[in-house]
Amino acid sequence: MEPYQHRTDLRAATLYTTACALKRDVFPWSCSVLCRQEPERWNQRREVKGALMHITSWQRRVIILWGVSGILLSVATAWGHSDLDPRQSIPNKWETYTLNVPTETEVPTVQVRLLVPRDFEIEMIEHSPLWQITRSRDERGYIREVTWSGSSIPPQTFAEFKLLVRNPATPGTSLWKIEQSYQDGNVATWEAQTQIVAPASVGGAQRAEEAWRAAQVATTVSLVAIGVSVTLIIVTAIGIVQSGRGQRQDEQS
Repeated sequence: MEPYQHRTDLRAATLYTTACALKRDVFPWSCSVLCRQEPERWNQRREVKGALMHITSWQRRVIILWGVSGILLSVATAWGHSDLDPRQSIPNKWETYTLNVPTETEVPTVQVRLLVPRDFEIEMIEHSPLWQITRSRDERGYIREVTWSGSSIPPQTFAEFKLLVRNPATPGTSLWKIEQSYQDGNVATWEAQTQIVAPASVGGAQRAEEAWRAAQVATTVSLVAIGVSVTLIIVTAIGIVQSGRGQRQDEQS
């Protein structure tokens, strides 16, 4: 049995060595021919693979954490902010605007401050038994600032604040500023855009807004997909490097 076992082990070692040679030399060359790629690209690939083999475990963890944090940051940037609806309206119309304030952090929101554009006239503010409402007026007597305080918006929830507003007399684009204060003292500042358009172009403007929102959602989904793909590529590269190390150790032993 010993000679037979020796021959079997020799054949297995020969097959393993042949497979490694095919993987190292023949397979890259055949792929370069079939894919019409230059041989230098495979040399560059070997250099990159060699450099990856020297990455330590803590460096691999940093790369993975970087990819995951990029995904979370893109999602938070796309969805976690205060906004004002509607985005478009017509001149001189009494419009009900809704201020949407989500708490996207782990710390509750304790105060919301809205800075009103000069050409907008606030007539009424929705009553809320939970919030203390403070108004600041300009020299004309128009409300220029509204502050909601005395309550809180818990994490992963949102609140809505409604205002009855008269739009400007002329078409144009205006910016509302929103200051969101958290319990830990941090303040986030947002901007909301309102476009006043002529009545004849409202339909087209609304369709443009719907298309813009759809593009925003598509962009966000694309960014998340790219982040996931990058993370998978990094993890796959690390797996290839580790498997290459294991095969070299087997060959040396």
